Amino acid sequence: MNEYLFVYGTLLGGAPDPEVNRVVRSHCRDAGAASVAGRLYRFDWYPGLVPDREDPPRRVSGRLLRIQAPERCWPVLDAYEGYRPGAPDKSEFVRRRIVARREPEGEALEAWVYVYNGATGAGRPIVSWPSPGRCG
Repeated sequence: MNEYLFVYGTLLGGAPDPEVNRVVRSHCRDAGAASVAGRLYRFDWYPGLVPDREDPPRRVSGRLLRIQAPERCWPVLDAYEGYRPGAPDKSEFVRRRIVARREPEGEALEAWVYVYNGATGAGRPIVSWPSPGRCG
């Protein structure tokens, strides 16, 4: 079974951490454009996704990555995103499963995503992050 990660921000390419970029290039494969129900907020210099429960929901565009080596990817990506699996309440982001829709055909699939875990009042709503071009 394939394991996917939906990326929408700095993981689209050019993360400021060289180890993160190496892991994405080495152990993840671009699986195409997608979107998820949510809103983006700017926190300092990076975006954070908050799931949207409106009907119809707003959509955030990004890319799907197929994770080829989860045991090598998750520790590095979790640390970069400030996610502590053993202490999610103390994490800036949490990794959750979400329904992503491939673009443009709309096929739904389950993917992991890093969701902002704090108060949205600390950020500013943003319409979109830089273009979700090819990863890596």
